[in-house]
Amino acid sequence: MRSKPTMPRGRPARYVKDRAGRPIVGLSLSSQGRYYATHSKPRKTFGRDFDQALMRFRRWQAEHGSEPAVPIPIDVPTPGDRVLLPKNFLDKLPKPEELLPKAEDAATLKPGTVVSQSYTMMDPAKLYDWARAEILANPVRFAERVGIPQLAYLDDLPLPGKSPTLASILKTYTTKADVKRHERQRAERYWKEFRKFIDGNTIRDITQEQVADYHDWVMNEFRGGRSRAWVAHRFGKVKALLNFAATRGIAPADIAKVLALCKILKPPRKESADPHPIAREDFHALLDVADAKWKAILLCMLNCALYGKEVGDLLKKEVDLEKGTLVTDRSKTKIVRVAVIWGRTIRALKAAPQHPQHPSLFQNAAGTKFHPDHIRRGFNRLRTAAGVSDDVKVSDIRDGAYTAAIEGGADATHAMLLAGHATGMKDAYVRRNPKMVADACTAIERAYFGEVEAAEEGQR
Repeated sequence: MRSKPTMPRGRPARYVKDRAGRPIVGLSLSSQGRYYATHSKPRKTFGRDFDQALMRFRRWQAEHGSEPAVPIPIDVPTPGDRVLLPKNFLDKLPKPEELLPKAEDAATLKPGTVVSQSYTMMDPAKLYDWARAEILANPVRFAERVGIPQLAYLDDLPLPGKSPTLASILKTYTTKADVKRHERQRAERYWKEFRKFIDGNTIRDITQEQVADYHDWVMNEFRGGRSRAWVAHRFGKVKALLNFAATRGIAPADIAKVLALCKILKPPRKESADPHPIAREDFHALLDVADAKWKAILLCMLNCALYGKEVGDLLKKEVDLEKGTLVTDRSKTKIVRVAVIWGRTIRALKAAPQHPQHPSLFQNAAGTKFHPDHIRRGFNRLRTAAGVSDDVKVSDIRDGAYTAAIEGGADATHAMLLAGHATGMKDAYVRRNPKMVADACTAIERAYFGEVEAAEEGQR
């Protein structure tokens, strides 16, 4: 009978972390608050102060590991010469006695004589003690002597605090940011993708190479057929999470360094707009297979030059069926947009099922407001049922409306108001005069239906 393998006894070692959040292998903290060498027998302790304990641990580690002595070059005067030795020269830099001149010879040394150079071996622990004392005494002088100017600013450098975890950055955004549920879900999905390329768990663990690897993965997906928006959403959300945490006062200095690394996260250049207006026969094929609700949605999108998200955001109070007008704000640009509603659109809206207590003009099967994905999936089902090509997108309806308005001879400013573009007109004036865009709406109806109905006819 095969015996069971021998299992290690006790709990795994838990090492202390340095100020950058990295574990110091071999150094642990006891329940009494004393730092000690993890695997030492008998236990070797180093006190309660972290910085002092770390220094003592490194010294003990060097001695325990038999770290070799360091060769130090020294200038040795020859007999018959006279030189001035630095104060405490022998204490700071111990040398073998045979390398130093004898007392009777030192009296005959001449000032300014060139000295010869030799080497002595210094104990590493004493070298570190000497360097630490010199730096603490005068960091500027020490920096000049060793040629490392950064050491002169040690007095001004703050001690780094604990670095926030990547999980806490996401939690801060999902619990504190004023965003909708689908934006929180996006943040969780995109942040999870980003974290796959980060080896550590904290902000300070992020490196330029890891960010570059993430960038390359996203861009490879783009070259494989993903859209520019797919790329822009991911890059933008990663930086949005980091920026939001910084505005909440979470490690702003560390996050600023990571944001500098994230400058590489730029989506590909946006190409010039290439409108793809839906064909008249394709739109009518969709209408033929649509139920009452979807017929109203399709007509609203064409009549008012709306994207799928925009038709899902429409509120009942923004549509006046008696006057046959629409007055709303475009969420993307925050610009007032208006439309004159066709008679056929009014009849479709009246025939569409409505939830009397819900503020949205259209609700999905669950009785809640349409999400853009619901509009897209519903349109795809209609497209399949109607036998329309997969090349036709839901956004083609808005492209068709805007193109028909311009090509139909409508005033360009009116077409821009209908589409929600900036025109320079004051919002208050546009709100009071929604029927100014009647020529644009009429041009769209003529292009897709031939005959034109007056909006008032839908009220008869």
